[in-house]
Amino acid sequence: METSMSQMANSPIIEPYFSAAKAPFGFPLNEAKWRMECLGTADSSQASPVAGTWYNKGGSLMVPAGRWRVEYAAELEVTRGSAGALDAFATLSAAANSEVNKEATTKIGISSGVSMRGSVGLSGYVLDLAAKGTYYLNCKTGQASISALQLGHVVISFI
Repeated sequence: METSMSQMANSPIIEPYFSAAKAPFGFPLNEAKWRMECLGTADSSQASPVAGTWYNKGGSLMVPAGRWRVEYAAELEVTRGSAGALDAFATLSAAANSEVNKEATTKIGISSGVSMRGSVGLSGYVLDLAAKGTYYLNCKTGQASISALQLGHVVISFI
């Protein structure tokens, strides 16, 4: 399948268009007018999470059709009863209980401990939507015998 760039490689440009305007007429330059954010300050916890299972603990955001630059930031915490490996993942997904795209997933981890808390973030991920959709910030652990998995201080942005 050819991309539009490869289709244009041998085509002459016969009707060039340009604009001296910084933005289309009537379009607000203030990013705050068209930026969408979901903020969550309360921690949401999953007791005794099953290793490898995604949980929606970061909320959701309805996103209109279009091309969006996606960012998220959150704090993940994972605890266990006795020392062992700890890890936690966060992903932005179109489903409330799964990972749809590995490029939208982040991870923190340590080789041994009983508790770990850290920040995760993703920026610059581009999402093209033909129709509006709901997106969720999910989390999971890859380890067994975890007593709690927590996600908090969530910020999800679509710019």
